[in-house]
Amino acid sequence: MTELKLHIGHPGLTLLHRAGLAGLWMTLKQIEQEIPPEKRPGFLTWELTPRQVQLFWQGNDFEVIDWLLKESFQL
Repeated sequence: MTELKLHIGHPGLTLLHRAGLAGLWMTLKQIEQEIPPEKRPGFLTWELTPRQVQLFWQGNDFEVIDWLLKESFQL
């Protein structure tokens, strides 16, 4: 299982990164209500806290990230 953890307090994040992370948080919250994990590629799941986004998936990284970008931006 692959895991990606993004924390808003990370010292390397700029204000633009933090805004992007907030957008990702809101996007994941909406997807959570619309698409069950078994219908997401790689059984993509996540944990959301007020300061952190943690993504988990299995399988092909490109497939999961590509799907997430397309869902996020409706490309």
